[in-house]
Parts: sequence; structure tokens; C-alpha cells
Amino acid sequence: QKWRKADCKAVNEENYKRIISNPDIKKVLMASRWPLYLHGYNEKGGAHQVQPYIVFNEGQAATEENLEERAKGYTDNIVKTACLLRDNGKTAVFVGAMPELLRNVPNALAKSKLVYHRDDRIEIPLDAYEKRNAVVQRAFARASKECGARILDLRPYLCSDGVCSGVREGRGTFAARDAV
Repeated sequence: QKWRKADCKAVNEENYKRIISNPDIKKVLMASRWPLYLHGYNEKGGAHQVQPYIVFNEGQAATEENLEERAKGYTDNIVKTACLLRDNGKTAVFVGAMPELLRNVPNALAKSKLVYHRDDRIEIPLDAYEKRNAVVQRAFARASKECGARILDLRPYLCSDGVCSGVREGRGTFAARDAV
């Protein structure tokens, strides 16, 4: 069955009810390609030329001019989710934004090793990661401060020396394009 964006809200509401009604669930781990919802894809060409997934003001197109307004809606909704979980005896745990490396790490790594017999660097500058994820980081910080959310920051594991890399010691750290 094909997934439709229109299904997201209903699916999320059903999942929320299921989580809240289960006393055995104490922590809710949430992982996503977080900047995608605010900025859209950062890959160039093909199917990746789409608007951001979430627009919090219905009928409003996502533009750079209204980024600040969209960022507020984005942040408010992340905080709302964390607080709703807290108010129902759950802890929200957000897995921080993964570096978007613009390439499918396993495929690119395999091709460089098998075809070219070399170890390619598959990375982005840390400052590019920080810029694309600034709103995400602020939203998580606010959710943590106001609602007790926990944040698993991936930067110490995937970023060092000014770059975020998809390769460590010759092995890929990503299982897919943007999945650790």
C-alpha cells in the first residue's frame, strides 16, 4: 500500500493513543530526518525536488521568506509532543538529526572500493550540518528544558575535525542514505 502524507496525522494520533494507553511504555524514542520537514530535501534533481513535508499553516507554501514562521510552528509542535508525553507519564527521547550526506553511503562506499579500489571520503562540513539543523537543535533544546525530553546528539559519534562523515575506519556508519 502506498503511503500518503495525508495519512500522517491520523497515523500519529493513533500511535499516540496506543502509547499513552500502555502503562508499560515509559520512554518514546523518536528518530527522523528532522530537517526534511522544515526545509525539504537537500539532494538535487529527480524526485527530491519537493517542498518540505510539513507546513503548519494550511495552504501556505513553504518559502525562505516564511521560514521563521514555519520554524516557530515546527518548534512548537516538537515541544507540544514532548510535553504531552511528559504529562502522560512518558519521557520523549529524540534522536538528533543525522548528517545528510547527499549520497547513499553503502552504495557509494561499495562502488569506491569495488570499482575504483579506493576509500572515498563521504562527508559534509560540520558548519553545513549546523546551519541546516539550527532550528532542529533549538527545538530539541526547548523540548528538553520545558518538558524534560532527552536528546541523543549524534554529532559526537558522526562529526569530528570540522566534518560529519559516513565512513569510520573504512567502514560505513550509515545503513542507507540517512539511516545510521
